[in-house]
Amino acid sequence: PLTGVALPNTPPYSLRGRLSRDGLLWKIDNLGGRVGDSDLSGDVSVDTGRDRPFLKADLSSQSLDWDDLGALFGAAPKVGPGETVSPEQAAIARTMKAQQRLLPDAPLDVSRIRAMDADVSYRAASIRDAPVKLNAGSVRVRLEDGLLRAQPLKLDLPRGQVSGHVNLDARKATPVTDLDLRLTNSRIETLIPVQFQGAPALTGSLVGRARLTGEGNSVHKAFASADGEVMVVAPGGEIRKAFAELMGVNVVKGLGLLNKRDTTPIRCGVAHFETRDGVMRANNIVFDTGPVLVTGKGSVNLATERMDLRLRGQDKKFRLVRVLLPVTAKGPLMAPKLGVEPGAALAQGGAAATLGSLLSPLAAILPFIDPGLAKDANCAALLGEAQADGAPVKSAPKSLTAKR
Repeated sequence: PLTGVALPNTPPYSLRGRLSRDGLLWKIDNLGGRVGDSDLSGDVSVDTGRDRPFLKADLSSQSLDWDDLGALFGAAPKVGPGETVSPEQAAIARTMKAQQRLLPDAPLDVSRIRAMDADVSYRAASIRDAPVKLNAGSVRVRLEDGLLRAQPLKLDLPRGQVSGHVNLDARKATPVTDLDLRLTNSRIETLIPVQFQGAPALTGSLVGRARLTGEGNSVHKAFASADGEVMVVAPGGEIRKAFAELMGVNVVKGLGLLNKRDTTPIRCGVAHFETRDGVMRANNIVFDTGPVLVTGKGSVNLATERMDLRLRGQDKKFRLVRVLLPVTAKGPLMAPKLGVEPGAALAQGGAAATLGSLLSPLAAILPFIDPGLAKDANCAALLGEAQADGAPVKSAPKSLTAKR
């Protein structure tokens, strides 16, 4: 009300700084204190002599509590001993937990976004309590005439980085959000830290990309209407043989290996989701290991925040004792349940034919993440194998590759 500057929602805060004014330029120097359970410092200025107030800030945190960011988007920080949260945010947290919801639906007041301009840089030297382990992060947010751009956006993993941009166009009656984020140089064991007998069950490189566009005045509505693509690729690595066998639900063989440290190569793993109207549909899930080829399909509904995925393993060698039951992952994104489909035992054989039919489009979609993946030694070997088995494997059209 005093300045006309629209500041984001925050957890309870305690800040101090030196306020000064030079004509229509207001400054807060040596800003310091805490926002929620994160420290915050830097310099802020507001120029009120323009058509729209212009906020400029250079801010940083030595230690960012990840859930404090939720308040910016209408979610709530964690509740419990030692957590800093307002009564209103505590109520939001209870509701979201009861409904098993991940995406907040607090409405965005677009008039506030249109009423000011901004250029804000922020850095976090360390990050804690994130859904996956993050080391640090940074973002530059620019707002001009109703168009907000968070670019570049970077999140550093222990191995690898998430980078890209998120834009919010509030110039129309219904805001439009688009994001394009890439996962590069990451490791499976970093994002899926499954341990067995003191060693990672899965190791190897991991890359990915998410490109989505949605309409709506809340995070939930934007994702519920999203169109785009999400893709993750493991171009190589190793998996404990026991886990590879169990993915094919070869119970006898898998349990027999649980006390062994044998590993088998991950030749190539791909999960590709095409997203339309908030529903992510996967028709190409391929995970190829030494003993088992795992294929799958299913959907993730971002409106209802529920998933329904089905994976099936196919043994590459005939075995006298073999139980092939599809593995399922169903339920809320916050708490999916894993199971098997009883009574749906599958016959052995056909792995080569399945590999050929599923890999035929991969040469075209791998460049969505990185054009080099289609030529990667591991994934290229699968493409070549599919082609040898008679699958119509073709390289991506040059125009498509260049466009993406």
